[in-house]
Amino acid sequence: MISISPRIAGTAVLVLSTTTVHAQWHDETPAVSPAPRYGAAMTSTANTGGLLLFGGTVPALVVTAETWFYNGGAWTRLSPPTSPPPRWNTSAVFDSARGVVVLYGGNGSAMPFTAIHLADTWEWNGSTWTGIAPSGSPGPRHGHAACFDSARNRTVLFGGMNGFSSFATGTWEYDGATWSLVPTTGTPGSRSGPAACFHAGVNRLERWLLRWKPDRDTSARQVG
Repeated sequence: MISISPRIAGTAVLVLSTTTVHAQWHDETPAVSPAPRYGAAMTSTANTGGLLLFGGTVPALVVTAETWFYNGGAWTRLSPPTSPPPRWNTSAVFDSARGVVVLYGGNGSAMPFTAIHLADTWEWNGSTWTGIAPSGSPGPRHGHAACFDSARNRTVLFGGMNGFSSFATGTWEYDGATWSLVPTTGTPGSRSGPAACFHAGVNRLERWLLRWKPDRDTSARQVG
């Protein structure tokens, strides 16, 4: 069973059941849930068998720094001794090689037509967040996409915005110590709000980017 909830609305959690012949979505109704929000980051945590959710913007335009964990049946708000500053439109990726969640960047402001573009790297080890000072940086951005390349043990980051109407560029990789700008060919155009996932094929490894552009063009493109 796969639980997916990139944006929490009310108390519902959408669950995709793949244990039957025909996969189907249905709502879960846990007794406790995060408040309604948008722009939160969420990733699976294979070492704990659950989902980790961070941040987002809740009603009244409040940006949060909440950390929540979902075990497949219940949400629990965690109280780590250290947390990243509040943000939304950030990215969270589970690094299965090191057993940590990598959080990067985001927007620290929920006010319309304003943005606090963040450029910090944080890691979650299962009990607390730690600010990391890696060599190199993708720079301030929010609305980017990131995923973990388990074939090469790298977090891959692409896209986002670093200004009111300015798109961030470049494909970046993080190995746990260094962010590196990766030379690429056939790079997708600049965009905000894309989604990325790593697909390990039967005989090959592929990386796909689901893209959204200002002209509302939506398509899937292989990027590596």
